[in-house]
Amino acid sequence: MGFFQYLKTKSAWRIIGFVVAGYVVLVLTSWFLLSWYTNHGEFVTIPDVKGKSVEEAIEVLEDLDLEPVVIDSIWSDTAAKGSVNYLTPPPGSTIKDGRQVYLTIFSKTPPMETINIKTGEFAAVAMVKLKNKGIDYEVVYQPNNNFIGSVIAIRCQGKDVPFNGLLARGSRVHLIVGTGDTQKMQVPDLHGLTYFEAQNLLKSLGLIPQLFFDETPTDSDSLTFKVCTQEPPFSPTSVEIQSGTIVDIYLTKKPCERDSTQNSVTP
Repeated sequence: MGFFQYLKTKSAWRIIGFVVAGYVVLVLTSWFLLSWYTNHGEFVTIPDVKGKSVEEAIEVLEDLDLEPVVIDSIWSDTAAKGSVNYLTPPPGSTIKDGRQVYLTIFSKTPPMETINIKTGEFAAVAMVKLKNKGIDYEVVYQPNNNFIGSVIAIRCQGKDVPFNGLLARGSRVHLIVGTGDTQKMQVPDLHGLTYFEAQNLLKSLGLIPQLFFDETPTDSDSLTFKVCTQEPPFSPTSVEIQSGTIVDIYLTKKPCERDSTQNSVTP
C-alpha cells in the first residue's frame, strides 16, 4: 500500500489526530508556564509611601511583592529623619510585581560642615556663613578693642572651634564678637601656670592669649609645659592694660625660674 493510499485510512487519521492534539497541548502548556514565570498580565499600582518611615515603606511595598531599594539619602532640617522623600517609579505608576522600586530618604544623620571662619573676620560675614551652613548661633559680645565688630572666637559646648573645624548641621554655637571697652586691669602673673591654666585665666579677664612653645607639645605632655615668661610682663607696678590686649606666653618643659628682666624664651 502506498503512502498516499495509507493516508486515506482511519488509522492514519487517528495517528495524525494524536500528533496534532499533542502539539496543541504542548503549545498551550508552554504558553501557560511562560506566562506564569514572567507574571504576564499581573501589574501592581505603586502606592504613595512618601513621608512614611523607611521601615514602614519597605513593609508596604514588600506586601505588594515589590522589591524596595534605598539608593540615596538627603538632609533636611525640617523633615522627619529616616522618612521617604520620593520614589521611582513615582506613586500611581503600574509595574509588574517583583520589580524594584527605588527610594530616596531623608538622612538620619546630619552632614558635617567645615566652619571656615577666622578670628578677625567681620561678624556680619560670619553670621551669613553660619546660616548657609545650617549652624544655629547666638552672638555673645565681649569687650575687645582689637576686634570691635569682628569675630574673636566660635565656641561649641564651651570649646573653641578652629578655622577648619567640623560641626554637624543643626549644631548651636556661640559667636564671640568684640565690642569697644575702656576697662583697664593689672597684668596677671602667669609664671608657673600650665598651658590650660594660663589660657583660661586670660580669657576670663577678656585678654587674648598667644602661645609659644620651646618645642611642639603633644596631647599626652601638654600639661607638662609651664609659663616661663610673658609679654607684657607681670609687675606690681606695671602699667594697666585694656581688655582685649594680646598677651604673649612662652612655655617650656624645662624648669624655669622667674626672670625679673622678663627675657622671653625663643619661640
